[in-house]
Amino acid sequence: MVLKHLYATLRLYTNFFQPTMKLKNKERFGSRVKKSYHAPRTPYQRVLACAEIKAADKKKLQRQYQSLNPAALKRQLDKCRKELFRLASKKRPLKLKRHLNQRGLQIKPHVSVGTDLFRVDFYMRQRFSFGVVFYMRQQALRLDATS
Repeated sequence: MVLKHLYATLRLYTNFFQPTMKLKNKERFGSRVKKSYHAPRTPYQRVLACAEIKAADKKKLQRQYQSLNPAALKRQLDKCRKELFRLASKKRPLKLKRHLNQRGLQIKPHVSVGTDLFRVDFYMRQRFSFGVVFYMRQQALRLDATS
C-alpha cells in the first residue's frame, strides 16, 4: 500500500514539476558528438503545447495542475519514503539460498533489502530536492515578469 501511494505521488510530482531536457539534434565531428537540447520543460507543459491533444483534456490537466502543491507533494514523498524504510527495517529472519557450483554446495545469504532502499533514498533526495528549488525559482520569475 505504501508503494502504491508513493508511485501515485511520484507520478504527479514528476509529470507536473520535474522539467527535462529533450534532445534536439546530434552532430558528429569525427569521433566527437555535439548534442543540442530543447529548453527544459515538464511533461505537463509538453502536453499543453501539443496540437493533437483535445481542449477538454488540456482543461482537465490545467485544473489538476492548479490543485497541486509541489511542497505538499514533496512532504508526501518523504513521508512514504520514511514509512517504506520503517517497514523494511523490521527484523526478519535471514533466509539462506543454496547455490550449486562446480566445487559443490555452498550457502549464500540473499541480498539485503536495505542496501537497495538506501540507493532509492539517495536518488529521491538528490532528484526531488532540486525539483522543489527549481519550481520555486520558476514561480518567482513568473511573479517578477507579471509585476
